[in-house]
Amino acid sequence: MLALGAATAALPLAGTTGEAAEGVLPKFVVSPDDVIRRAAGLRPFRTAGFLVKSEPFGDKTLIHNYGHGGCGVTLSWGTADMAA
Repeated sequence: MLALGAATAALPLAGTTGEAAEGVLPKFVVSPDDVIRRAAGLRPFRTAGFLVKSEPFGDKTLIHNYGHGGCGVTLSWGTADMAA
């Protein structure tokens, strides 16, 4: 984020006349017809609730810990403890 902030801070700002200053990207207008699909912000979830289980995997143990949906960050502390 620091690099992005430094890069955008170096761009000149548009003037008060409404015209774009040199080096400033033009405004991009998106209409609903331009949308191909909506996928941003979706979090995988299971209707039966999250899953934490172990499975033998050769000489190791594989831990499944998924399906938290939008509560992943909140639940991760407890389910990570369960997985451990």
